[in-house]
Amino acid sequence: MQFVIYAMQLPLLSILYSSSDTVQDRDYFFDNYTRPRTPIACVIQRTRRGAAYLDDPQTRHIAQPGEAILFQHGEDTRYGIPEDSELPYENQWVCISGEAAPELLRGLISHTGRKLSMPDGSRASRLLQTIIEHYQQRSFEDRFHESTLAYTLLMACFRLSDTESTPLDIARQSQEYILSNYHRPFSQQDMAAHIGISREHISRRFKEAYGVSPGQYCCQFRMTRAKDLLSISYAPISEIARQCGFADANSFTRAFKQCYGISPREMKDRSSHTQNIQ
Repeated sequence: MQFVIYAMQLPLLSILYSSSDTVQDRDYFFDNYTRPRTPIACVIQRTRRGAAYLDDPQTRHIAQPGEAILFQHGEDTRYGIPEDSELPYENQWVCISGEAAPELLRGLISHTGRKLSMPDGSRASRLLQTIIEHYQQRSFEDRFHESTLAYTLLMACFRLSDTESTPLDIARQSQEYILSNYHRPFSQQDMAAHIGISREHISRRFKEAYGVSPGQYCCQFRMTRAKDLLSISYAPISEIARQCGFADANSFTRAFKQCYGISPREMKDRSSHTQNIQ
């Protein structure tokens, strides 16, 4: 209950837009001062190929591949493609809104500057890709899941200046992928492709760190989440199955019964009976 109270007091962030773009037009240009100030729009835009510039009243910042520019709609900044830069310009970006977003962005800019190093494989770049995938697939679990990913990305950006040269642990990357994607079906090959390491290497490192394979860890997490939902949610079993990453209720029922020895329906009925007694 205490966690729920804290979560309700914390201002929620939302993902207004998020995407990956390929730009072939050298006239690509935006003046943030002329863009709408509402809703709040704080942007992290990462270069994947080519380059982008961001002009503020003091200087021009050039973002090469693996670097990001930081800005807010309505402020006195402009961005585009440098004249001497090769095309295409490829980027990834997220537009974050919410009461706390401007202050967090100002703090990040104060800490890192308008240009942020966000190399391939960094936690921040992986979180950005995860947000893009969730946004495009409309697969955020709820507002809290969406807000948590936005906060986590911003915090990862704060840490980049201290950790960008530290090798990232493969087991931790795999765990983060599972926790961000457990609510949808995915294969270990999908995870390996996302992280950029072979499935066999991931499995070996994961088992060394957590004592189980990535598949077993994901199944255990889904079962724990399903048990919680069956205890507190009025949603039908088919919807709970979907929220826990199962393609259909039948496969969910088989996995749940194998784990707990009873069916999801029996678990739901037991929870309902207990609540009625209370």
